[in-house]
Amino acid sequence: MIVETKNRKVNWLYRVNLMIAKMCQAENGAVLYVGCDDYGARAWPRDGIWYAIGMDYAGHHAEAEKALQWCTTLKRKDDGLFYVNYLVDGDQPDWTQPEFDYFGEILAGFWLHYLFTRQPEWLAQHGVFLRGCAEAIVNLLDENNLVRADTSIWEDHLAQNTFTSGMCAFGLWCAARVAETLGHGELALFWEGTGQRMKQAILTLPYDATRGCLTVSPGSHYVDGAVLTLNSWFPLLRGEEKFERGLLAIVDALWHDALGGLKRREAEENTPRQDWDKFPWPGVTLWAADAFVEAGRWQDATRCLDWVIDHAMPEGIIAENVHPRGHSRFPMPSYSSAGFARTLIRLGGLEFDGHLRYGKPVALPRVGQVRLHNFRGERIET
Repeated sequence: MIVETKNRKVNWLYRVNLMIAKMCQAENGAVLYVGCDDYGARAWPRDGIWYAIGMDYAGHHAEAEKALQWCTTLKRKDDGLFYVNYLVDGDQPDWTQPEFDYFGEILAGFWLHYLFTRQPEWLAQHGVFLRGCAEAIVNLLDENNLVRADTSIWEDHLAQNTFTSGMCAFGLWCAARVAETLGHGELALFWEGTGQRMKQAILTLPYDATRGCLTVSPGSHYVDGAVLTLNSWFPLLRGEEKFERGLLAIVDALWHDALGGLKRREAEENTPRQDWDKFPWPGVTLWAADAFVEAGRWQDATRCLDWVIDHAMPEGIIAENVHPRGHSRFPMPSYSSAGFARTLIRLGGLEFDGHLRYGKPVALPRVGQVRLHNFRGERIET
């Protein structure tokens, strides 16, 4: 897909980030995390699925299909679970940290790819694999219809994460659509009904009435940017008034007071607070833009996208997070780059007027030397 707006920078960023995303994909389809020595060019299935969805939106279906196919080759133990990350060949260097949300993301990625390509024979080819993913989700549910505890997307806090349960609920909805397409009506009804019960649990148990929004897990008062994907990339909660009423509360809580953009989460008590929890994340800010699109809040969506455009690296890369001194960290993650392309396409039809409407970033000041503002532009007294 060709994206042309009146803003030359936007057009250039779109082309650059598609190229960067493709450069992160190995010949066998694995989507590598490039730019951080600690990770040693490993591949996260989650990032690969998000890359595939971004490529499908951009019309690059062959790349998307290779990324999805790679997920079917991953080595698993007798427990049948997926683990945090993999080597290029699909081997697992560390068998200590299962990631339950992967089952939902894989089901979503395969179904969304089918919607773009309409190849039922390809879907049937992977039918056994996809059925195994759906059955795994059902087996992971507790008596409240939530997925049992895992470390979820940020991989450092064991809890019943709202993102994991939401991702798996949407995955079951996608599994039901796959079953319908392949002629398994009773299975489709069972998976859809289970997913609906999960959805109702998500709208109830991790909801904080005081803050007016969904939180990171049941009983927690903290918010998590990953919850925004449940009304954007994976629209489980599309049209749900309870979620949309709390959308601004989540964005306000995560908006970086001095730099703008969204942090990935609020730091919880007894949770390791890492340096990058302090910084805004372009990828999370794009999730907010997508969620605002689904809620029909176009001005808020473009504000988030404007911030991401303004904070691209000089070479055009949309990085994983932005250092307060102006240096982006982890410069070549595929999901931020592919995510930028997807968000831009989802906002299709909106024109950009060629200038920054919401100001430029500032270096971290000493306290009292700068006016801090929340997402709505309201002054925060320091």
